[in-house]
Parts: sequence; C-alpha cells; structure tokens
Amino acid sequence: MRLSSGNKSSFEKGFFDTPDGRMYQYKSDTGKQTGSIGGHSNVDIDDLFDTRFVDAANMTAFKAAIIAGLPPTTGQAGWIKDAIFSCPRFALLPVVNVDDANTPNGTTYYPIVGFKGMFITSINPGDPTFDHGFSFTGGSMQSVKGFVFDLKWLNKNVSSSDVLGTQAYVGTGPVVAELVRDKDDDLPDGHY
Repeated sequence: MRLSSGNKSSFEKGFFDTPDGRMYQYKSDTGKQTGSIGGHSNVDIDDLFDTRFVDAANMTAFKAAIIAGLPPTTGQAGWIKDAIFSCPRFALLPVVNVDDANTPNGTTYYPIVGFKGMFITSINPGDPTFDHGFSFTGGSMQSVKGFVFDLKWLNKNVSSSDVLGTQAYVGTGPVVAELVRDKDDDLPDGHY
C-alpha cells in the first residue's frame, strides 16, 4: 500500500509513535523479535514465516501458498497458530463490494462482505526497499507491504464465519470505520 494522500506523518505515528504506536503494542510472550525500522528502535520485527506462527513441518507448503495468494486446502485450514493474535503485524481487513456502492449525499460507501487476514512484512527478508514491511524515504514512511490471506488459515476455533462474519456490521445506514486511530481523535458518533 503506497501512501499517496492524506497526512503521511500521522499514518507513520499510528505505527511508530512511542509508546502508543502499533509496532510497540506486542505482548511480552516468548519468541517475539524486536529491532529497528526506519530509525524507530525496539519495535516488533516478527516474520509471518516463523515457527511461532506455523509449525516447521508445514512451513514450506504454507509459504508457497501464501506467496501465491492461495486459500488453504481442507488439510491446511487452521495452520496459523493463535500466537499471531499477540503480534501487532497481524490485522483483519474488510473486504468490500465495489459493485454495490451506496452513494447518499454524494459520498460513496461500500458494503463490507467479509474479512481477510493481513500480516505486515517484507516479501523477501533481504528486500533493500522495505524494512520489515515498511518503506521510508528521507526519514518519512512511504508505504507498507504485507500478505493478505484467507481467514481459513487461522486456527479453526477462530476462523468460523459465525465468529468473523459480517453480521456484527448489519445495521441502519453506513458506518465509517477509522482504520488507524490516534489517542487524541475527537470522532463524532458513528465513527469507530
């Protein structure tokens, strides 16, 4: 995702502002990795392809499928361990239907039809243009890279459509979701 509009410094602060930035919000479980990214020290640098998240015996097949953007087979469903939930690089992304746009008052809203998992990381660990999934130019964050994947990769106890479906979003009228929040936000009702 290239940051081409909006306030880039606010977006960077959402990830790296000490101590509230997302990359500082890791839980102190064993195995987490910390390091430096773009001049920010002691931040999470976990990799999706780590045995904390997927068993070593499944890693080669898992990595090949994720890089190719494939959903899991029946036998691969649930391969990602629950440890991923304590990593700040993991997120849920809404999937929207752009063909079913609602345009009240000239503003376009797209219905959420599902969710995907995301893990912020570089495609190749030695990628010189991305530092653990983040790109910086002149000391300013420019873009974020990662993998988007089917939720069926998650442990079967949490990837059920009953748990992560869209039913919680059924209501009247559009709701505006603020995906990156600042502790000083003064958002009106209807913004979450």
